[in-house]
Amino acid sequence: MKFKHITIASIIAVTGLAAFTACGRHHGVGKDHSERMIKKLDHIADRLDLKGEQTAKYQALRARVLEDLKAGHQSRLEGMRKVKAEFQKSEPDMNALAVELRTRLNEGHKRFDKAPDYIVEFYGILDAEQKAQVKEFVLDRLEDI
Repeated sequence: MKFKHITIASIIAVTGLAAFTACGRHHGVGKDHSERMIKKLDHIADRLDLKGEQTAKYQALRARVLEDLKAGHQSRLEGMRKVKAEFQKSEPDMNALAVELRTRLNEGHKRFDKAPDYIVEFYGILDAEQKAQVKEFVLDRLEDI
């Protein structure tokens, strides 16, 4: 009976992990989307028509955001390489794999913790008219809630 439970748990774990890694392939885990995300941020900044000092502050913020995005991408790639290397072994160590995945998820959460601060910093760059535009945009997006 114990062997049956271990076998079923192993099948579920391997299937779940395979689905997790396969999802990455279809959704571009291996691709660097940093530039695309920065272009979206640039589009918002362009719509707000930032002026002189605002532009300089935005460029500094943009550089830090881009650096974080690229670091996150490299971390995800490194994690996927470790998953691949573990599964290439004749006897993959699922405990080591769980520790690796947990570590990568925690690192990702730490990077996301900066996002609210970046939002506050960006909003702080804006003048009253630009803040009103942002407020209107957000309220439009949240209208159905």
